[in-house]
Amino acid sequence: MSRLIRIVVLAVTLSALVTGTAQATVPHRAEGVGCTSPRACTTTTGGALMLTSSVSCTAGLPVRTWDGRWFMVTAGHCVYEGGRSTWRQSGVALGKGYRWEYGGKGTEGAGAKADVGLIKLTRKSSSRVLALSGGKARMQAITAVRDARVGERVCVTAGRTGGTRCGTVVVPTTSLRYASPGLAARTITGLALVKGICIYPGDSGSPVYAGRTAVGIAVARSASGCYTWYTKLPAQLRHFGLRVG
Repeated sequence: MSRLIRIVVLAVTLSALVTGTAQATVPHRAEGVGCTSPRACTTTTGGALMLTSSVSCTAGLPVRTWDGRWFMVTAGHCVYEGGRSTWRQSGVALGKGYRWEYGGKGTEGAGAKADVGLIKLTRKSSSRVLALSGGKARMQAITAVRDARVGERVCVTAGRTGGTRCGTVVVPTTSLRYASPGLAARTITGLALVKGICIYPGDSGSPVYAGRTAVGIAVARSASGCYTWYTKLPAQLRHFGLRVG
């Protein structure tokens, strides 16, 4: 985008803002599962609020290795901020941070410039997200991952703000500079930009999807207007050797 815009990362502990040009400073039960809302969900699923003792973010998407080990993909700055603490959904243990990257900082080396992280799950799962419509919650199975196209309608289920919102992809590939608590501002690559989705601190890591296809995880938003940046998933899953299942 060509105009100045203020950017906010979405972990609930956020206090820092970074500004620049295209730069930067969240009761019905889902049938058959233990979820009534993103804030009341004991099933390992994307779109649900997850917490440590000091940080809250949103679970992105359960994914697995070819040999059956399960991970939750979420924002890298969330995994960093959570440290070695156990992440929980509605009191149920998910697991601990495993790998992460944030603009060249993290476990993946200086060349890894996305904002993405993995939580190693304590139990098997399936690739699914919680979707809400008309006050009703349901599980949406995710069977594919791909990059979104300009003009495509995508949706986000945000754990802290507790709803599903949809918008339109306006920039399919971009980069952005922003900071996160405890992390200095860095340029993050491998992003896409969506217009029309307003999410808030605590929604970092929220799944971005179109039907049964996942396209990314939310990592930052504009401080004014409804713009959300997300890390594109296909390249990241290839990097970590992960797949939906």
